[in-house]
Amino acid sequence: MREEPTAERRLPVAEPQAPREEPKPPEMRDMAFLTAGAFSAEGEALLAKMIQSTGRAPGDVLRLTAAPFAGGARVAVVMGADALRLYAPGARAPLGGWTTVGRTPAVVTYSPDRLLRFFGKDPAKLREGKLATWNALKDAMKRVESAKQKGT
Repeated sequence: MREEPTAERRLPVAEPQAPREEPKPPEMRDMAFLTAGAFSAEGEALLAKMIQSTGRAPGDVLRLTAAPFAGGARVAVVMGADALRLYAPGARAPLGGWTTVGRTPAVVTYSPDRLLRFFGKDPAKLREGKLATWNALKDAMKRVESAKQKGT
């Protein structure tokens, strides 16, 4: 005859646990602005204007200063040659040219401080530098819209 288990012999019953939530992927932003270092106050103000010119608020874009970039944006805007060397070592791209940072397409443009420091004393040169930067941002916005249409 089989003996009934007593309280001493019963195995503990595990308490039900709430299901684990899977970590959410990082929020996909339209643009990431990648810089090699901090800007002057004037450079920061110019960068804010650049971001606003794309129809976005500064909080709507990913902004990294010499920090690892693991994606999370449809397009990266590499702000200057130092940032290009930092985020895409060995890559070469002319001003307004495209490369990749990781798997993210990236356009290279002037950093705001470079525009102000090297072209600020010559209004015609400053206008020319700002126009080159604006053209790169327009190309970036086109790529963002294309990526959105493709669902990426």
